[in-house]
Amino acid sequence: MNFRIFKTGLSILMTMAILLLTVGCSIDELEFYSLSKKINQMNAIETSGTVSIELGSELVNEMKYSTPSEMQIMEELFASGFDIKYTARVSKNPLAYELKIDFRKKGEAEYKKITTIIGNDKVMYLNLRGCLIFLKPYILAAKPSEEKVINTLIAKVDYLQIDSDFEGDILDHTTDLSNTEGLIRMLSEFTDLFKEAYSNYSTGMVNKKGNGYELRLEAKDIKSLIIKFTEYTIANIDNIVEKISTKINSMPEKDIAYLADAFDDSSLDKEELLSGLEDFRSGIKQITPEEIDELKNDESVDRIFKSIEGSVLSNYMEKENDNTYKTATELNIEYEGKMLFNLKETSQITKLDAFSIDKPSQTTTIEGVQPIIASVLPPQVDTVKINLKTKKASITYSDKKTSDIEITYHIVEGDTYVSLTTINRVLGTQISWDEKNQTGLIKKDGETIELAANKIDGYIYVKVADLKRIGYSVFSDAATHEINIINLTKQSIFQ
Repeated sequence: MNFRIFKTGLSILMTMAILLLTVGCSIDELEFYSLSKKINQMNAIETSGTVSIELGSELVNEMKYSTPSEMQIMEELFASGFDIKYTARVSKNPLAYELKIDFRKKGEAEYKKITTIIGNDKVMYLNLRGCLIFLKPYILAAKPSEEKVINTLIAKVDYLQIDSDFEGDILDHTTDLSNTEGLIRMLSEFTDLFKEAYSNYSTGMVNKKGNGYELRLEAKDIKSLIIKFTEYTIANIDNIVEKISTKINSMPEKDIAYLADAFDDSSLDKEELLSGLEDFRSGIKQITPEEIDELKNDESVDRIFKSIEGSVLSNYMEKENDNTYKTATELNIEYEGKMLFNLKETSQITKLDAFSIDKPSQTTTIEGVQPIIASVLPPQVDTVKINLKTKKASITYSDKKTSDIEITYHIVEGDTYVSLTTINRVLGTQISWDEKNQTGLIKKDGETIELAANKIDGYIYVKVADLKRIGYSVFSDAATHEINIINLTKQSIFQ
């Protein structure tokens, strides 16, 4: 499976959906955008709905996990498909949110509670106890040895506290959608601007359906939509630029300052915006008919869209009354005729009064969880950084403690060999020396594995790169003369 081509096509699919909805100005497109805008302008909402997800076998086979246990857990939960039922409350001023999530595998009748997430602009609280109660049977089926850790965490940790201080970032600008500030207001204004600039353009992506409107984009249509959009822009570039320039010239300085802050560019001003717009006009005017024809006949572009030809993105919106809206979304991703991913979501959105969230009575920080795990599990080696110039190794353990030791090594035919005694002591391995075959031996999962080794001056040295064969990741950096060893064979998935 060529994931580079697949991801390129998928990225274009998503980008085109956003771009074309922004510029489409048919009656249906304007109605669809109006519904979306009204929902975004609500200060506080409750959204309740269900999400159904199916994964194609090819995507499941491509999944990579650190350990067989993690693979077994993930496949047990997700491989056959699953449904999520959720209720989310969000207030933007003051910023507060609450998300409740239930789960069931395909074929199951009843939902099981997973967790609750609550928070504000400073802190997020995840109900870890709920997560672990839900995951416990799946984890123990794959790795029974985790029972003591899970039971300890369930007994001692209720909500996990995660810092999420957004002050001064994007959310700092979205605390009041009724005033003249706010990212959503700015995005809305710029979308209105593009609607005006492309006032005679229609994408054909949005159509009336029942009592609402549906946006539907099929991958097979993307290339023709790109060409249509490009040709319209070329033909109308002067009118488009003039309308956008007029808007920029009329923007108050505080909005320009807001844009500069949002883009983290303190030098951004009207002159720079207008100059960039003129550069855009100049670039568009340099596109020749031959270049458009080249795009139309470009086989590499055809290959990208051919690979995801059956993929579809659709979004339906319907207004029930001034305070309630219904939505339905489907994303179906195919690659070379095979379904990789299918998502279907239905939801109801209801306007609420602004609300705040109280802190849970029992919370534990991420740092506070580490000692709880360490009280049950002895610390293991997390990473080893070998510096060949100083002949020292820095060891970091799962409890975040560190230590340094001296090492001896040899370079044999370009490969680094480190003392077998040192490797066994640091990593806790039991590598032995096979004198007859002049190799290192270790038993893993009932199998005897050979590692390249050499006897030098009476001492045994093991090839560091061969540690990959027994569950370690090894990276060498010639510039810094360092070798990094990462332990992927941890005793617990919680370490």
